[in-house]
Amino acid sequence: NVNRYVQGFKIFGQFSHAAIATTVLSPSANTIIAPWFILKSTLPPGETSQMKIWLPRGFKPLRLCGAVIGGDFSPTYNKNRAGVKFPHPIDKTYYRLPSGTGCQDVYDEKSGLWYIDLQPIEIMLEYGLDYAFEFAAMNPQSVPTNPADNVWRFETLLDGVILHLQENIPGYELEQMRFASVTSTDSTSMLPLNVLTFAMESEKFIEGGSKIIISGPEGFVFTCAFFRTDGGLSSTTTCYVRPATPHIVEFRVDSQDPKAPFSPFKLFVYVSNPEFTPQNNYWNINIVSPLHTERNPKTIDFRDFIESFDITGPIWVRLEGTFPYLGYSNMLRIAFVTTTILNQNENGNEIRLTAPEGYLFERNCTNFRLSINNIGAFEEAASVFPPPGLTCRGDNRVVTVRFPDGRGLLRGNYTMEVDVQNPGYVPQTRNLWMFETWVSNSGGE
Repeated sequence: NVNRYVQGFKIFGQFSHAAIATTVLSPSANTIIAPWFILKSTLPPGETSQMKIWLPRGFKPLRLCGAVIGGDFSPTYNKNRAGVKFPHPIDKTYYRLPSGTGCQDVYDEKSGLWYIDLQPIEIMLEYGLDYAFEFAAMNPQSVPTNPADNVWRFETLLDGVILHLQENIPGYELEQMRFASVTSTDSTSMLPLNVLTFAMESEKFIEGGSKIIISGPEGFVFTCAFFRTDGGLSSTTTCYVRPATPHIVEFRVDSQDPKAPFSPFKLFVYVSNPEFTPQNNYWNINIVSPLHTERNPKTIDFRDFIESFDITGPIWVRLEGTFPYLGYSNMLRIAFVTTTILNQNENGNEIRLTAPEGYLFERNCTNFRLSINNIGAFEEAASVFPPPGLTCRGDNRVVTVRFPDGRGLLRGNYTMEVDVQNPGYVPQTRNLWMFETWVSNSGGE
């Protein structure tokens, strides 16, 4: 028996070289991708001659590869583009794609990946030449968790048949701003003028005229009144807050004040604090190009999920010493009223009392007691208060009361008692005590 029409297998050509460069490494930001490739054999021209560039999971090309918005699809490669951290070698001569080559963004439902389709290629692509071009895409919020998925694939096709194939082309790692922090001078609830210090440092070149957009948790209200910069930014930097989004502030860098990479600077801005700690309590900083628009975002650098601070309320405290004699043990009675809670969803809730110099707390907190005064308001809570597992530890002039995980304080009226050893002399310092409630855990205080 003879079967002369058994379907055979395809023989693929290869690429001599294939690589990717990008202008922006920030997560969730628009970027310009530059594929570079060298063929080992020619790609014939024609209406069915095409090339596909497959993106890693999570990456998405912009519509028509960016040709519609911003005109970021280009058949040529700009090897002198400023601010590219890992460009292709600049000593090479890069050939452009043939004129008339179109670019489509395509989603493949079977693989769940996006690719760009370049066709028709109406002029032959020669082997041995360095070809490069550019198209626009959006970075994902994070790179694929499996490094094997953070790869690109190049294909050339003729009449639907693959002629050249290069898989597992290494992708790039996403990066955020080198350093960014938010520091508050006062975390008191509803404080009308709280000074925030935003410190940041970017590895990227920041053009003059760029914008620094700071997005805060909802509930904070920025004002540009009295804002200032340190020596890292010109005093001619401007500030703007949109009435519809008072938790977002924009600063425009002076056009004559570009920032070289690794140039640290600070911004000092006034905000009104919210009444309570926001549920989504983090800050974002986005530095964008002067050409940035909502329809055509052009991010220079980015940092999200910057740690914020908890909103606190004042604590009304009355401290009484029951035996205020030099050199003797003195039982303290501290009545306090909290205006904010110690959240039971937090681990590491603590009460801390710091005495003036000369006072000493015993390590085992002799005669320690904590109680609720207004039991009627907290009848259910009072039945298990203080909670089992509550600990007290003295350390020199500091005593710390730590709640077990999953327990805290409601807003209410409490009394704490604990022994302290009075100094044997009259202290020469001011007789001021400090009473605090806070969260102390492995994630910081």
